[in-house]
Amino acid sequence: MFSDKLLAGLKKVGYADPGKGPVDWLRAVSEGEYAHPYYSLRRVWRVFDRVNPDLGLSPWVSGGGYTTDYPFSVAPRAKLTREDVIGLYRDHYEGTQFDLTKGVAAGPYGDPNRYIGPYDGAQNNVSQEKLYGAWERAISIFYQGYTYVAQTRPDAPELTRGMLWYGPDVAYTSCFVPFPSKATQLPHNYQIGDPQRFSRDAAWWAFDFVANWARLNYQRMCQVDILPLQREIEAGQAKVVEEWDRQCAEGCTAITLTRMCEQNAVQVVEAWWALADRLIARYSDGYINLPGTQGQPPAPVPVGYPSQWLGLTDYRDGPLSYDMK
Repeated sequence: MFSDKLLAGLKKVGYADPGKGPVDWLRAVSEGEYAHPYYSLRRVWRVFDRVNPDLGLSPWVSGGGYTTDYPFSVAPRAKLTREDVIGLYRDHYEGTQFDLTKGVAAGPYGDPNRYIGPYDGAQNNVSQEKLYGAWERAISIFYQGYTYVAQTRPDAPELTRGMLWYGPDVAYTSCFVPFPSKATQLPHNYQIGDPQRFSRDAAWWAFDFVANWARLNYQRMCQVDILPLQREIEAGQAKVVEEWDRQCAEGCTAITLTRMCEQNAVQVVEAWWALADRLIARYSDGYINLPGTQGQPPAPVPVGYPSQWLGLTDYRDGPLSYDMK
């Protein structure tokens, strides 16, 4: 399916000549996968492999940036739940040879984020400059502005039949909150936000702050603090939708549903700011600062670095002598 103007337009600007045979749309209008075929295709492979590993698709392709090794779509091995789809958004290639939480670039604490800098070449304009290396590009990546899952629910009451599950900022460290398509407006804290000005009034900043703070000790903060609360909140969101369904089935109006939606969103963001405040104190100065027990004062626990990571540094080399000259 394509516009009846596409082929004529490609011929007019000289990008392709339909009279000479079938037109490869990707070759006609783009640079393909830039200088290497894995800028997006690795993520395509990862989604396909997660939803149907029985296909045995290879993460490596032939044909360079214009490969046709992968099908347009695949059938999942089993029916996907909403949670399964959200889980795809949170992937860093964990458990594969491309796992971004492993290796020296992940630092001592398994940080999957990879930033682009002056030595990375023109990542988005490689037709003009050669690349000399590249990081794997995860599905959950640090510059995500938001992610969402749109859900149709044919058996739900009319007001809650269409639901958008929305996660501000990075999917891995965000919470997906439901917003009914019949709501008359969005909560104020989800409508505002300036990435150049920090504000506790904006929902986006709550999740962006936690995502950035987690980089102090990524795996511990995520596994011990962030993800458990995320799972708790998102499980609670499912119950919230059940309650909306019940009230809408009993005659709830769109205005009332909108009010309940706003109250729910405000509570989620408040819980995430409370988490942010805990993380600031708990991981201050490279320690784990836990409250005291049984009348004892708090004793900060030194974190240090894993021995494997220390072995990759110059830790073993110095200082060897204290005989200062």
